[in-house]
Amino acid sequence: MMIAAEELGVAPEEVILRSGDTDFVPWDGGAQGSRTTYGAGNAVLRAARDAKEQIVKVASHVLKVETKRIVLRDGAARELGTDRLVKYPDLAMTAQYVIGGPILGRGTFVQDFPEYDKDTVEGYTFVPSLHDPTYVAHVAEVEVDMLTGKVRVLRYVAAQDLGYCINPLGAEGQIQGGAVQGIGYALFEEMLHDDSGLTVNPNLGEYKLPTIMDVPVVEPIIVEGHYGSGPYGAKGVGEANIVPPAPAVANAIFDATGARVRRLPMKPERTLEALDELLKPTN
Repeated sequence: MMIAAEELGVAPEEVILRSGDTDFVPWDGGAQGSRTTYGAGNAVLRAARDAKEQIVKVASHVLKVETKRIVLRDGAARELGTDRLVKYPDLAMTAQYVIGGPILGRGTFVQDFPEYDKDTVEGYTFVPSLHDPTYVAHVAEVEVDMLTGKVRVLRYVAAQDLGYCINPLGAEGQIQGGAVQGIGYALFEEMLHDDSGLTVNPNLGEYKLPTIMDVPVVEPIIVEGHYGSGPYGAKGVGEANIVPPAPAVANAIFDATGARVRRLPMKPERTLEALDELLKPTN
């Protein structure tokens, strides 16, 4: 919606999103793999620019000026250097009943499949990559109770290379959400099974998730500049932040205590086991 609004010169709230029906649209891999802004965003960008080109041509016909003198702003096509304008409803009527048809922007996006280059980390390894590589750096500050083994995350900072950030508030939310999920599997979440393979903790009373009392405010840092091939140079956001919390927390535990916890989740009993290992003789 923000991409379409940017291209067409309208406020984001003036863009209406209509969900498609999978019976009538081509196959797509879905909203996963941190690819929605990258894949759908590129398609929206192309569709919006197609509609923009049509709007400019209709406005040129109405205002009797060259297309290069038309700009789109605030829901209207305007002639540069003058007060002359035509609002979008009037342009739509002219396109429909005078020019010969409605203004319909169309856009598709299909990623190319370049060969993987290990030196530049570009291209594909064994399956097509779903978005440009994005890089993250996470830092955790923890408190370890040496008697109980309980680990508490006191502060968490997550920085991510986004290329160009289209929606900063949304991106910060995804960074924070991914980091909280990662803290969950680092310290709390574990599926337990009996000898027959049945799950013995199948509910949220026994499968422990982090609550608001268990996680600090995650401090997101958006890094821009190394642009990708998404819309305006954007890259994917969400899932990359789920991976680093476990090693970040584990390294923070090691820095605080000298103990290496090598199994997830790093529950108190496992932290105590790692602390006990420090007391064993090395010979």
